Amino acid sequence: MFRIPDYQRGYAWKDEQLVDFWEDILNLHEDRYHYTGLFSLKAVNRKDIHLFHEDGWLLDIGYKPFHVVDGQQRLTTFSILMYEITAYVKNAPDNKEKPDEEILLGDESLKDIKAKYVLRKRPPHNIVKTYLFDMRPITQVLIT
Repeated sequence: MFRIPDYQRGYAWKDEQLVDFWEDILNLHEDRYHYTGLFSLKAVNRKDIHLFHEDGWLLDIGYKPFHVVDGQQRLTTFSILMYEITAYVKNAPDNKEKPDEEILLGDESLKDIKAKYVLRKRPPHNIVKTYLFDMRPITQVLIT
């Protein structure tokens, strides 16, 4: 589970960087992986777990919390892309009436893809949603 520490700048990519990112993906050969560069992460200390207040349930089931020290722009862009892809697929005419577990992308359901890359819903009532990568700085998360 990734969070942006307060000392990080906000999202700053402009059209040029987004176009480069998209072209890298489009030009990727089927048998290759996209090199995203390095990410620097800092594990969150036990004493700072309270910063994840209502998201602590994910920590209880094995997720590990990290602050993104370097790579925020790339990780944010990837997270937005994953969210938009899942929304696009869900809203396709053939899928509008289907539940997420019946919509397949490759060999995974849309429900599983969302849970792996975008957000998890807290059982048993699925009322609390936790985004695996929250793009707001910690102070904004605590205020909302």
